[in-house]
Amino acid sequence: MFLLITFSASAAVLIDETFNYTTGAALGDVEGWTTTGTLTTGDGRIIQTTPLSYRNAGGEYMHSGVGKSVKHNYAEGENYISYRAFAKIESGAVYLTYMYKPDGKQSQSNGELLGLTTGTSPSARPWVGKIDDETKGNPYRIGITHRTGTGSAIVWGTGEYSVDDVILLVLKYDLTNHSTSLFINPTIGTTEEPEANITDNNESGQSARTKIDAIMFRNTGSSKSNCYIGGVRVSTTWAEAVQAKGELPTDVTLERIKTNFSDGTWGEITDSKSPKSSGAFGSSTLNDFELDAAYMFGGSILSVTGEKYTNRISVDKKSQNGMITLPAVNRATRIDVYASSGSNDKAITLQKYNYYSGLWSDVTTYSFATGSICYRFTTVLNSDEITRLRLVNASNGTIYIWKIVTYPAATTDLEIPEALEATNVSAHAFSARWTAVSNASGYRIVVYKADGKTQTIKEAVADATSFNITSLTPGTNYTYKVSAIGDDENYVDSYLSDVIEVTTAAEITDSYTRTVTNGNYGTICLPKASNDLSTAGAVFFAVAGKVMNGDQLQEIVLEDVTELVAGTPYVFLATANEINIPLTGEAVEDPVNTGTNGLKGSFAVKSITGTENKYILSQNKLYCTNGQVYYVGENRAYFDISSMSEVSETPAPGRRRVYLATEENQVTTEVIDQQSAINVQKKIVDGKIVINRNGEMYDLTGQRL
Repeated sequence: MFLLITFSASAAVLIDETFNYTTGAALGDVEGWTTTGTLTTGDGRIIQTTPLSYRNAGGEYMHSGVGKSVKHNYAEGENYISYRAFAKIESGAVYLTYMYKPDGKQSQSNGELLGLTTGTSPSARPWVGKIDDETKGNPYRIGITHRTGTGSAIVWGTGEYSVDDVILLVLKYDLTNHSTSLFINPTIGTTEEPEANITDNNESGQSARTKIDAIMFRNTGSSKSNCYIGGVRVSTTWAEAVQAKGELPTDVTLERIKTNFSDGTWGEITDSKSPKSSGAFGSSTLNDFELDAAYMFGGSILSVTGEKYTNRISVDKKSQNGMITLPAVNRATRIDVYASSGSNDKAITLQKYNYYSGLWSDVTTYSFATGSICYRFTTVLNSDEITRLRLVNASNGTIYIWKIVTYPAATTDLEIPEALEATNVSAHAFSARWTAVSNASGYRIVVYKADGKTQTIKEAVADATSFNITSLTPGTNYTYKVSAIGDDENYVDSYLSDVIEVTTAAEITDSYTRTVTNGNYGTICLPKASNDLSTAGAVFFAVAGKVMNGDQLQEIVLEDVTELVAGTPYVFLATANEINIPLTGEAVEDPVNTGTNGLKGSFAVKSITGTENKYILSQNKLYCTNGQVYYVGENRAYFDISSMSEVSETPAPGRRRVYLATEENQVTTEVIDQQSAINVQKKIVDGKIVINRNGEMYDLTGQRL
């Protein structure tokens, strides 16, 4: 009920000026005020840190102790004016209320104070003048002029006032009967207008005012008027003019706000598939959040700190009065607002509620560009009392609020970690790395696929500086960024780092490559094959070669093979007049008929097709077939390694890698590139296959000989 009454009463308030500007600034340099004329001697009108305060038996004036004050220091000048305009009033009455305190002894006969005007034409205004009576402490008197009256037309009151006291002045101009009235220290909080202390109805020689549209300081000549003024209000009713300062609520227990609208307390999202049209957003109250022309809506987005959100509050455009009013918290030193724009550049105005005046005032406006990123906007509030805020759409389009956090104590943003080049890059994984950040409670790693839209979010512990990213697609471009995670009390999450690019290695098929100590031949076995001649469509992979022990050819005898097992090496002996060895992995249409079976052919030399870009490891060197022509003979197929191109450089990341076998009938899982394979050999010694690594001999189980 208090809020409803307050908002209703505030509808006719024209100005609430608490001079809450930069201390030391000239009044004419702050927004809304204009200063003209000449100041010959004096400092002018300067913003002071300390506000004025006033109360009486009726209560405390609504602007008492609020904002700052302005010091008026004038000695001499010509038509020195500072004014602020408001919406013109052409009927009824206009009230100007403010607190006033002299700056020491009043030495002028008369000096103007802040008054009501039409444009910059002087109208109703108070005056002050000295009273030379040291026995009373040199009090001063107060008077008014009506319409265009000058110092000679002042109507002085009978009261005497001490220079040590703050007084409350209410100046009234009545557009109906064209009279001016001044109320001095009226009872705060009353609704019925009392009898004025001073009234001026004299219209002789004065132009009647048909409207009032500004407040104005004006001084001219050498008449000094040094004073402090604060807490200005312009209104159209007496109740507004003397409104009492409100009281802070006593039932607020909430210490902070922390929600991303997906925290499980917001209930089911009813509008998750399609947004409402502008003007149809409606209003509601959810979790003590007041949504005006706003509603909860589904979606997902990644923030500048690496978090992913799945629900949002859609806030309708400015013309529809879209806003979110937050529940009150006991204290707020800072607020973080995470927001995005669906289209076009947008803006949000953060406002703070004044429980004493019942008014909302602008704190700041956030402006941001359209895009798929969720921005974080931070405002330092340093409010030590109960605080209520709201977010108002200040643009002509919908804005999305994804997360809101307030902090009850001082906080520090963590530094952004420096993302480092990835290590341990393989076909399905890599290690993301970064520099440590002081006071981080952890790190958030965001991995992006090449399309930039697919993200994987991982989190690492506080002392980690790397994280193994797994389950990746081989031969794929990825990027990653890193942010430092705070404790949400003293330290706040950092923004994401610069991007690091990484490409996973190409897929490595299960294959077997055997080194030999001598000779020009290698043996290779490729995966997924079957020589079941009863099955059409079988896929054949078979390459046979000579194995040498010194200068002696070693005989290898195989039992009959009915199925080729992936990753197992085989050497085939031809049993027909012709042999054709396909290496492409293409299905054999008719494995039974001569000419299509991979194990049939003649002893005649024949070129083998489909060998382009196959790799052979022999004599500890890596070779590429490069589409050369190779031959069959002596019942074996063989590669003439002497005609191959040697691959002299280590394969780049993502390029072909090779397997080394530890046994003749299986393949290891260890992946070794060309450079790592140097000085690793397989030998046949005394009829047995052994491993030679850097001159040391091992059997096939890895036991050193």
